Amino acid sequence: MNLNKSLRLFAQKTIFKVFSLINKYINKKKQILIYSPKELSDNSLSLFEYLIDNEYYKKYKIYCSCTDYHDLSSKYENLKNVYFINGIEGVKKYFTSSFVFYSFGKIPIVPSNQRVIQMWHGMFFKDIDKYQKKVIKKEKYYTDVIVTSEMFKELATKVHSCDIGVVKICGQSRTDIFFSEGKKVESKYIVWLPTFRQSEKLGYRDTNSKEILIGDYSFGELKKVDDLLKEKKLNMIVKLHPLQTLPTHIPIYSNIRILSEENSRGNNLKLYELLRDSRALITDYSSVFYDYYLLDKPIAFCIRDFDDYNKNRGFIVENPMSYLKGNKIKSLDDMYDFINEIANNEDKFKEERREFNEKVNKYRDGNNTRRLLEKIGIN
Repeated sequence: MNLNKSLRLFAQKTIFKVFSLINKYINKKKQILIYSPKELSDNSLSLFEYLIDNEYYKKYKIYCSCTDYHDLSSKYENLKNVYFINGIEGVKKYFTSSFVFYSFGKIPIVPSNQRVIQMWHGMFFKDIDKYQKKVIKKEKYYTDVIVTSEMFKELATKVHSCDIGVVKICGQSRTDIFFSEGKKVESKYIVWLPTFRQSEKLGYRDTNSKEILIGDYSFGELKKVDDLLKEKKLNMIVKLHPLQTLPTHIPIYSNIRILSEENSRGNNLKLYELLRDSRALITDYSSVFYDYYLLDKPIAFCIRDFDDYNKNRGFIVENPMSYLKGNKIKSLDDMYDFINEIANNEDKFKEERREFNEKVNKYRDGNNTRRLLEKIGIN
């Protein structure tokens, strides 16, 4: 564990214990805090946009604590009662906020006379990461933990070290956009979303692979995939994981576009809009596939490094292969087969996917954000 994480654990055991005691004696205001230790994104961003679109700032003061607070302050400078602040200010605002939302990390203070909601950033498939396993267990940091169906409730208690009574079924705010109208054009692209293999930010790797792409695919092999895409008049957008350590040089292809997190933000690309308007998805062990089942479109899973990944990171669910309702890609030929199926509008796993979608996504209507606010008493 690196020094930064050691300091965070020390602070959680000492300073924030005192903060939890102080929090009991501070009156709460009609105030919403959305707290993120990174940029405002994912479920936090979807929630924020819903609050703004529906003018909740007329009833509540809304604070967003995130690393891109300067940019957001400029973008929303004309809105009253909406404030963008840094992490330290975010901790301060926690004490007076009636509602606190997370989708990444948390402030390790025990709630008092407030609702503290962990939305998280995906349902559970991969095992708990190495840092999370070292975090203090069974502190009651949340009044509500959101999952998408009954089958995730028990897993939530393991991931978030919470009692099952605080786990609520709602659905994820970020998927509401799937039910909005996209561009009225025929989609010609496949989205490929690898989970990370190595991360300098986290200080560890989840496999022994030296490649950055799904299933240990090299850039050289991607050239062959690029040639087939060109022949079939399809495109592919490869969105790399925000935590993935990147090489110094990424090749340029004719029909494949490889995007880092910085590229995506620089081009104002929103991942869930890309997914909504895509033709199909390729992923591996990223839990995004649960969300993509809502779109009822083909999925392929690159699992060439399954045994290696299982040995290093592992999975929190039993029999993980049974969750993957789509093509299994272990070779270039498998990749070619999937691309050809997409070009020919074939969908072999449609019925399996629909049946499993009903198990992992209770709500399939695009009203998750509204439903969440109603459940916790924001009106």
